[in-house]
Amino acid sequence: MDKVALACVLCVCAALVSAQSIEDLVRGPEESPADFVRRVIPPDNALTYEILETDEWDAADPSIMAFYQTPFDYGRYPEVIGHLYMRQYGVDYYRDIVFGDFIGESNYPEILDVFYLNLDRDQERELLVLYRVFLRHYDFTGYVYDVAAFDNPTVLSDSLELLPVFGNAFVSFEGNNGEGLESIPRYADRDSIIEGIREMREANGPRSAR
Repeated sequence: MDKVALACVLCVCAALVSAQSIEDLVRGPEESPADFVRRVIPPDNALTYEILETDEWDAADPSIMAFYQTPFDYGRYPEVIGHLYMRQYGVDYYRDIVFGDFIGESNYPEILDVFYLNLDRDQERELLVLYRVFLRHYDFTGYVYDVAAFDNPTVLSDSLELLPVFGNAFVSFEGNNGEGLESIPRYADRDSIIEGIREMREANGPRSAR
C-alpha cells in the first residue's frame, strides 16, 4: 500500500472513530440524566456523588454533571474527575468537558457539595466544588476540607479553568493531631463557604455578585 492510500485509510478510520464518539454523546429523547451517564461513563470508572442536571451556563439545553473515580492504580494517588456534558451551539451531541482533578492519598476524595456563585465581575456564575480528603499521618488523622472554583467553559475549551481565587483560605480540618487535640472544620458546608466569601469581600472592598 503506497503512502497516499495509507493516509486516506487513516483519515477514514479517524473520521469513523470521531463520528462514533460523537454519536455516543447524543442524548436520546427519553433518556434520563442517569441513563445517559451510565451509557457514556469511561470504562473502569466508578460514579461518585450524585448526577446533576442544570441550565447554568446554557439556558437553551440542560447540562449534565457527574463525578467519576478513575481506575485505581498502585502507582498513582486515587483521583476523582468531574465531567460536564453540555449541549451548545445547535448541535445534537453533548460536549464532554472535564474538570478537576481531585486527588486523594489512601482513599478517593469525597465530593460534598456543588453550587454556583458569581466570584468576579462578569455575568456568568462560577462553579464551586466542596470536597474532602482523608489523611492518616503521624501528626494528624482525619479529613482535610477544601473548595475549588471553576470558570465557565469557552467555545474552544474542553475543560473548565481552575480559578486560583481562594488559595488556602477555605482549607479546614476535621480530626485529631498527634497530641489527641480535636479539630473542627470551619468550612464544611455551603453556607459556611458563602459566609466566608462574604467576609472576604467586605475585607477587600465591594465586588459584583449575584
